[in-house]
Amino acid sequence: MIMNMKRYIAFIIAAVLALPLMFSCKKDSRPDIASGVTGQWHLTSWNGKAPKGFDVWMEFSADGTFTLWQQTATAAYSRLDGTFTSEGNILDGIYTDGTEWSSTYSYSLSESDTKLVLVSLNDESVTSIYSREEIPESVRTPLFSKASAGESGIFRFL
Repeated sequence: MIMNMKRYIAFIIAAVLALPLMFSCKKDSRPDIASGVTGQWHLTSWNGKAPKGFDVWMEFSADGTFTLWQQTATAAYSRLDGTFTSEGNILDGIYTDGTEWSSTYSYSLSESDTKLVLVSLNDESVTSIYSREEIPESVRTPLFSKASAGESGIFRFL
């Protein structure tokens, strides 16, 4: 009986000591986001030329979400939202309606983190350069109606 009691007490002590270990090993559910990528960006070069006839702004957040404002075929900006991941120097994303980005991108940052270079890893190999700039309120809240990510036929820049 005493032997069983000793085993029971040893089991209780081991369980109490193991509890903190079970909770401290909990994996962080946040995505692994490169800190330099987070922030607000404005497209300044597309395949070596200044964008003509279109404008793109984007914001990457530390929680793995992004917002893209693009003015491609109309005077109004379209707003598209979704999530992205970064692993090494690779960015990939998906819009809130489940549509994947048109490409996965390799990225690099300037030494001062003021320029973001995205190179598409699909057959076209498009290079886009973004400058770190605050997104103007006129882009965030345009006077005209905005398209949503679920709207059919909308061109998606990423």
